[in-house]
Amino acid sequence: MIMEVRSYLETVSIQDTAGAKEAVLEANFSAGEMKRLRRGRVATICGNLAIKRAVKALLRDNGFASLPEKEIAVGRDEDGAPSVLFHARGISSEKVRVSLSHTRCTAYGIAVYEQERDG
Repeated sequence: MIMEVRSYLETVSIQDTAGAKEAVLEANFSAGEMKRLRRGRVATICGNLAIKRAVKALLRDNGFASLPEKEIAVGRDEDGAPSVLFHARGISSEKVRVSLSHTRCTAYGIAVYEQERDG
C-alpha cells in the first residue's frame, strides 16, 4: 500500500472582504455559521471561507462530488482546532484535515486528504 497525500491551499483577501462582510456571509455560510461569525473579525470569516474553498477544490479535483461552500461547515474540534463537516459520496469529512492562518491582508486555508492506494 502507498499513502497518497493531496493538499489544497486557498487564499482570501481580507481587505477586499471587509467592505462586503454581510454579502460574503450570505453567499457562503449556513445560518448557524453566520450567527457565530457575524460577531467575529473579518479575518476569521476569510479564514473559514478559505478552508471551504480548499475543501471544495480537494473534493472536485479528486473525483468526488463538488459541493457549494454553504454545504461545507467549518467548526472547531474539542481542542479548538478547525474542522469540517460535509456530506459527499465516497469520502468522509473525518478523512479531511484543515488548517487556517492569516496575515493582516490575506487569509489562508488548507485542506489535506490522505488515501491508501495499491501500488
